[in-house]
Parts: sequence; structure tokens; C-alpha cells
Amino acid sequence: MSAYLRTLPLRFTPGSQFGYSNDGYFVLGAIVAAVSGLSFYDYIRQHVFARAGMTSSAFFAKPQIRADDSIALGYATQPGGTRVDATTLPGFPYVGGPFTGGYCTARDLLRFAIALHGGGLLNPAFTNLATTGKQAVSPADLPQGQFYGYGQVEAIAGAHRIVGQRAAAFRDLGDVLEQLKKDSGRSCESIARKTNLSKSTVHRYCTGSAVPHEFGVLERIALVCGAGRDDLVRLHRLWLRASASRHDAADQDE
Repeated sequence: MSAYLRTLPLRFTPGSQFGYSNDGYFVLGAIVAAVSGLSFYDYIRQHVFARAGMTSSAFFAKPQIRADDSIALGYATQPGGTRVDATTLPGFPYVGGPFTGGYCTARDLLRFAIALHGGGLLNPAFTNLATTGKQAVSPADLPQGQFYGYGQVEAIAGAHRIVGQRAAAFRDLGDVLEQLKKDSGRSCESIARKTNLSKSTVHRYCTGSAVPHEFGVLERIALVCGAGRDDLVRLHRLWLRASASRHDAADQDE
């Protein structure tokens, strides 16, 4: 993978723009391995999972995922509407990498958040450095004033500072859909009838509580609401962003 990444042209001067990149996380994983002398996986096991007390977290290989009933499986919606086990698809990796693929329980995610913000993983100065936004995000990418940091989005909601990944990306995609719905004057029920989706599914997408695996689902909703080309381009950009932030083991579309 590293050899392939070296053949790719630089998209822009680092620090001058915002652009999500899975490739960037592969580079970070290679840096971690080179500096620590450990594999990326061993480093995360020793310095993140173990230190945070994440006893149920691991990087599982595909055979383990398919054989162990205690490991949640992701499901992908196909163009024809059928849902299949994501582990059977050609693109499902043998094992996850630096940008995705770690399996965690909800309790372990809470332990991670507590350890990160409580000084269990980094000292306060480096915690602040890692979680503070560095690059202002254009409204064309995320509609609300936000900053992108080291793998996390930083935003202000009322009197609260929010640092995270999935929640912000899901919410921003939902905000655009909700605005298209309001502008069209249609209800979730009306859109559902026109798109062959359930009312609850349309509601989840418009509130940002779920994101479909296929962009075509959102495109159908947007077109029913009268979306133009620019709306679809923006919506697609936000869908890519939300999809990248989601762990594929937790799909909620119908």
C-alpha cells in the first residue's frame, strides 16, 4: 500500500485545505510503525486498548469475524435492494487498517473517551493538540462552522464544545436532507411513498441518525424534493464523508 501511495500526486499543500483521505491514515499507520518499532496493530493494542482498559476491543481477521457469533457483522444494501453480509463482498479486507477495522463494544468506546479526555492516553497538552480543530471546513463540505483536527471534527453547539467524528458527519448530512425536505414542502410520509422507503427510514436519514450504504437512496429522496445538480454534488460529498466516518459493522438502513 505504501508503494502505491507514493505514486499519487499531492492534491494540495498540506494545511491549506480540508479533504478527507483514507490514504492519509495509512500513512499515519506507517509512521507509527516506523517510529515505535512495532506493527500498527501491536502499538494500538499496547498503547491504546490496554491503557484505556478496552478489554473487548481488537482487530479481527475476516475468518475470525465470520466464525465468531459474538462479533457483529455489517450488512450492505445492493443496487437491487437486497442486503448481504458485508464480509462476503470482494472489497471486505482480510483485516482492518489504520483508517477503519477495529472492533469495539459500546463500553470500550466509553472507556476510550474517558481515557482520552482524562489524561489516560496523552498528557493534557497533547490531548488538546490532538482534539483541537486545525483547518476551517468550508460550508460546501460541512454546512455548520466547524474545524477539522487530527481525525476529529471540532464544533460549537450552544455553550458546548463537541469533538467527534461520526455524529458530526451524520448530522451534517441529515441537515442538508432536512432542508431539502422543508423547501419542497413534503412530509416524510410523502417522500416515502415516492421513493419506496418506509416513513421511519426517511425520518432517520433526515435527522442524521442513519446513513445508507448506497448514495442512490439519498439521491432518490433529494430528487423527489426537487434537488438540483449542485444540491446532489454537495449531498454526495457529505455522504462520502459520513460513510468514511462510520464503522461498517453498524448499518441501520432498510
